[in-house]
Amino acid sequence: MTEIEREVVRLLIVKDGRMLVATSARSGSKKIPGGGTDGQSPREAGERELIEETGLRGQLRYLGEIFEKITAIDLAHGLGPGSLMRAYYFEVLNAVGEMSPGDDVAELELVPIDRVEATLTYPGMREGFRKFRNLLE
Repeated sequence: MTEIEREVVRLLIVKDGRMLVATSARSGSKKIPGGGTDGQSPREAGERELIEETGLRGQLRYLGEIFEKITAIDLAHGLGPGSLMRAYYFEVLNAVGEMSPGDDVAELELVPIDRVEATLTYPGMREGFRKFRNLLE
């Protein structure tokens, strides 16, 4: 079995038929807000990443997990193509606060739900979005 090299959380934040997509300040890639668990439980990491990347707070509802294969070199985390990450997906309910990009996020935008998959840069995130989209409240 392939070793999991990193665990991450992905935060699906939907409002009025649109989902929040972050633009990475480092690479310009379009991504689902979230990041590494950094030794925390997935829920704790999700709560931390929600605040760090979006400025929002909310209730996290666990949707499931997938294994994402890295398709490009990720120098920031020392991972190369073919590395495997376990990604825990959460829906953020009742989000409150002032939305503001932070922690390596250049921009936050609300994208119509039917355009999210085409907007996301990474195949693993597109796969996760497809898998969990129908579970969103």
